[in-house]
This record gives sequence, C-alpha cells and structure tokens, in this order.
Amino acid sequence: MLYVSKNETLALPILEAYQHGLIIIAPNAKYSNQFLLPDFIYDQSDVDSLVEIMIKALKRKDVTPKKFSNFDNFSKFLDNL
Repeated sequence: MLYVSKNETLALPILEAYQHGLIIIAPNAKYSNQFLLPDFIYDQSDVDSLVEIMIKALKRKDVTPKKFSNFDNFSKFLDNL
C-alpha cells in the first residue's frame, strides 16, 4: 500500500493495510509511524527516493509481520473507538 498523504492526523489507511498484512510504503512523517512501523519510508520531497523504494517493495517476496511503534498509544486509540 502506497500512502502519499502530506497532511494527516490519523492515517487510518495505514492501519487498515496493517490489518490485511500488506506491505506499507509511507512518507517520513509523524503520522506514518504513530502506531505502526511501515515496511518502507520515503522522503516526500524526493521523487527518486520514492521510485527506489517502490522498486524494492515490488521485488520483495517476504512480508514480515508488522510491529507497533507504540503499543500503548495504539491501545488507547482502540479504547476510544
């Protein structure tokens, strides 16, 4: 899942991609790793870095389990739903 949003408070699509075990490509932004660690992070000001990361993601055959960057924050978020 390629996520290109420049402004976000809560990146719900990233959480949904996590639930489905998708490879996550997200920008180097605070919201990108608020609850999870994306598989790949790119610099939004550098198109070439995004291209390189997309190529790496397409070549990747194994998908590692996703990890929460801050499980306590994620648990609090879920409690408030």
